[in-house]
Amino acid sequence: VCSSTYSGSGCDYTADGTNDEAQIAAALDAANAASRGNTCLSGGVFSIGAAINITAYENQGIVGTRSGGTSSSTNATFLQLPAAASNYMFEFDATGSGTVFAIALKQFTAVGSSTGTGGFFRVINVAGSKVLSDLHVEDVFLTDFGDSTEAIVNADEFSSRLIADLLAS
Repeated sequence: VCSSTYSGSGCDYTADGTNDEAQIAAALDAANAASRGNTCLSGGVFSIGAAINITAYENQGIVGTRSGGTSSSTNATFLQLPAAASNYMFEFDATGSGTVFAIALKQFTAVGSSTGTGGFFRVINVAGSKVLSDLHVEDVFLTDFGDSTEAIVNADEFSSRLIADLLAS
């Protein structure tokens, strides 16, 4: 997926700088249907206006070019919540049962909204019994998540296991 500011070629999907989660989800859907592993994001800024629900993407990954700290001039990949956002970037829905294996989030900077209440990752419907096994987070830099946000929501035993897996990564 190419960001709206990417000047290269060879992308199957191009984001427009507004609600880029739609293009990222479309690329994940295509990779999932083709049994391919990673959805690659170009350098640049991707605006995340609604959560990307990763529940259906077993053995999938979202991989940027690299995390770049806080400077968007580094040709790194940035996922940015809009100003005053209340959504999270990624969600896992625990509704139902079963196990979802091997989801990877790698090599990007996640930029929160210092004036909003959104965050990086949360589990929804935690009363369900679906389990996420092996969430791999590597070289992801979290920045600008304000005082009223939680970057990663911790709820019940499900999220406690998830947080333990994140800390072990």
